[in-house]
Amino acid sequence: MNIKSIVLAAALTTTVGCVSSPSGIAPSFVDPQGYASLTCEELIAEKGSATQELAGLSDKQDSARARATAYNFLLIVGSGALVKDRSDEIGSTKGSLAAIDANLIRRCSSTG
Repeated sequence: MNIKSIVLAAALTTTVGCVSSPSGIAPSFVDPQGYASLTCEELIAEKGSATQELAGLSDKQDSARARATAYNFLLIVGSGALVKDRSDEIGSTKGSLAAIDANLIRRCSSTG
């Protein structure tokens, strides 16, 4: 293998089948009105649940990212794309947290 082939393989390995870092995933829009009927206590509980869900999804995403990198390096370039990417779920959960926070700030500022 010549140097160009090695560089090309390395570049493909890092770009093909990438699983996003959880911190790099933007929140999806979730309408805050969906939480408007909840009490402040319910919003706080919902925020706790969503925070736990996000932590679990982030752990799974980090593991998937490590597996994808390993697959790309150890198996075939691009095989990391076979790993489950949870970007949509993480974005949705982040969006839910933003919607919950908006309600907490607007309606429950002394408890949120």
